[in-house]
Amino acid sequence: MGAEVITDRPGRFVAILVATEDLVLTVTRFAAGEPGAPPHVHHEHTDTFVVVRGRLTVPLTGGQELVAGPGTAVCIPPGVVHGFRNDGPEELEVLNAHTPGAGFDRYLRGEHPGFDQHEPPADGGLPPSLITLARA
Repeated sequence: MGAEVITDRPGRFVAILVATEDLVLTVTRFAAGEPGAPPHVHHEHTDTFVVVRGRLTVPLTGGQELVAGPGTAVCIPPGVVHGFRNDGPEELEVLNAHTPGAGFDRYLRGEHPGFDQHEPPADGGLPPSLITLARA
């Protein structure tokens, strides 16, 4: 089975590559300056980004930001507030894994309004120091 394209418009492309209970894996391409998701938190699953091309900016609590380039994996555990966007001068391509899948595929299709994505808590959530970075 091939990729399921969710969004394909100038500046943004999103496709589901794998959709299981244990893992939802997507590929996303954002044009330079294209916003992603505003700061939010997951309570039940880990959100991992692997930068294929470009530069991923991950806003965190307290005005902090993490910037990751090609070959970098950013693994954000439950409870850590984060967002993502492309602040770079070129197209950003990322693989995004949700583990367990938590119904992220259904959320992208508009079928799962109760998806595990929430407003940042008043206390700022868990510390960003819990994020794991891996570079190839």
